[in-house]
Amino acid sequence: MIFSPPAVFAEQKTNKYCEIDLNESNWAAWEKCEGKLVKITGKIAGLALQHPVGMHDTLDFKTGEVKGKYETRIDTGGSQIVITSDQKTECSGDITVEGIVDIVDLGGEEGSKSGYKNVWIRVQSYKCK
Repeated sequence: MIFSPPAVFAEQKTNKYCEIDLNESNWAAWEKCEGKLVKITGKIAGLALQHPVGMHDTLDFKTGEVKGKYETRIDTGGSQIVITSDQKTECSGDITVEGIVDIVDLGGEEGSKSGYKNVWIRVQSYKCK
């Protein structure tokens, strides 16, 4: 079996929150916060849109074991984002999440499945509302 090295994701660059206007669905708002800590509130998605899976999973190169993350989708008004965490998110309605923003971009042709580009957040903490 051939293993690819894990994807490299942005690292937190500051301890302050990066401000996001969730009503503004333009990429510039999210891109300015890539690698930074955000705090957002949304609703656990009842219907998951098409997203790739396993983007934040990690591979232990010594054992070959993949350590999966729990993935949850949240609706934030203008878009649906994916949050990933080490523990299962046990909310059923509104949720407030603190975490680090990653922009996942598969780099393919826009409009195709390989053209996927979306916001993912690596959860540091969350609170059900």
